[in-house]
Amino acid sequence: NEEVLVVDVRSSPEWDGGHIENAIHINLYSDEFESDIAKLDKSKEYVVYCHAGGRSATAVEKMKELGFTNVHNMAGGFSAWTEAGYKSVK
Repeated sequence: NEEVLVVDVRSSPEWDGGHIENAIHINLYSDEFESDIAKLDKSKEYVVYCHAGGRSATAVEKMKELGFTNVHNMAGGFSAWTEAGYKSVK
C-alpha cells in the first residue's frame, strides 16, 4: 500500500545488507533518532520494523509518545519478511 510508509530502525550495517524497498532508515540507537522521527508527518500511517520486532516495538512506543497515532510494529521484523519470500533491496 503506497499510503503506508515503512520505517527501518536497524543499524546501518543491517540496512546495507538488505532492506524493504522505499523504506525510511532511522537507526533506533542513533543520537538523532528522536529528532529524525519528529520530522516525519504525524498524519501518515507507518509500519516500523527491525530484525525480529524488539527494537521496532520500542520505536513504535517512542513514536506514540511523540504524537504519532497510526503506527504499527511489523510482526517478526525483516527476518519474517525475507523468510516469507518478499522482496528486499540493497
